Amino acid sequence: MNAAALSFVLVLAGLSLAGCARPGMSPPQGWRAPNAMEAADHWRSANVGRYLEARGSFTGAGRNEVARILISDDGSTFGVFVFSAADSGRNQIVTLFESKDANLVHSMGIETVGPGNYVTACGKGYWDCGKDESEHVVLAHDAIRLFKREGHSSLLYKDLNSEAFKRIWVSD
Repeated sequence: MNAAALSFVLVLAGLSLAGCARPGMSPPQGWRAPNAMEAADHWRSANVGRYLEARGSFTGAGRNEVARILISDDGSTFGVFVFSAADSGRNQIVTLFESKDANLVHSMGIETVGPGNYVTACGKGYWDCGKDESEHVVLAHDAIRLFKREGHSSLLYKDLNSEAFKRIWVSD
């Protein structure tokens, strides 16, 4: 490994560890931040959070919250989690998505999308909308776009009516 590549890996490892050390940002038990090799994919350099972290007001509470991709300690699973401060001042961690194929972390990323009206995959005609699917979704606050590089994507958002996070496909 050349000196520049080694420096990059060491800096990335430091940032990864620093991200977990921030108050309220410690991963839940059994989970960890992606290591330097899991986060080193070249395409990630286009985003300051390397598409492993997104910031916004995801719960609709008007707070700055952080979504992160984490890896299970045994390396078998990756997931998307939201770290949010509760009214009590204690931090809450919500699991939004898990995949039993941790190797997908090399091609999966997250980013923040703002409020607005989004056409769903079925609304674009990729398939017929099912009984619980809509042709569009209106977001009153930030959401997380979970995507596969050069592939499908979905929105993870908190539905204010049900107070639950939901996932809706926006491309196939």
